[in-house]
Amino acid sequence: MNNPLTIDLFVEDSAHEAFIRACVNRLAAETGTPITLQIRNARGGRAKVINEFKQYQLVLLSRVSATRCCPDLVVVGLDANCRKRPAMIKELLNVLDPRLRPLIVFACPSTHIELWYLADSKAFAAAVGHAPTIGRKKCKRDYYKGVLAQAVVHSGHPAMLGGIDFAQDIVAKMNFYVAGKTDKGLKLFWDETRRRFNSIKQSRKKI
Repeated sequence: MNNPLTIDLFVEDSAHEAFIRACVNRLAAETGTPITLQIRNARGGRAKVINEFKQYQLVLLSRVSATRCCPDLVVVGLDANCRKRPAMIKELLNVLDPRLRPLIVFACPSTHIELWYLADSKAFAAAVGHAPTIGRKKCKRDYYKGVLAQAVVHSGHPAMLGGIDFAQDIVAKMNFYVAGKTDKGLKLFWDETRRRFNSIKQSRKKI
């Protein structure tokens, strides 16, 4: 596989960017896949994110019409915010151009992305120094953001980015079988991205 796999991350905010980037980089290392990443961040709430996703698709399709290269893979990261994950995926599919569907992998936490940081308590404790107890899932806005930030401070670190800066260390130590039990969306994202990496590698070998 001579040419790197080109991947766009279209994500909701910096917390998604840090965690999903770390996951993609770990998968690339584990599967022996050279990659090139580009970040396509969205800001400003769900409505704006959906609108920017529509605009992003127009950019991709313009590349096709201009015979310029599209990415091999696009990871779309957006919180389900305690809706049913399939409902969130359906909303995205409703605005997704069918021509781009083969490129897309969804990274949709069932609640909020911060729960993914906390999904494997042993990995979190090893990376940060202290793991909070996570009880029943809560849908209160910013709840897990607060839990994440408090855990970082409790471990003796400066508040800084509220735990986002530990994403790479957490993901490096994470057991995704364990983490996937905490949030099904994390398992689905991890398994699907790995499958796509391997599928693209196999298809390139046949060329």
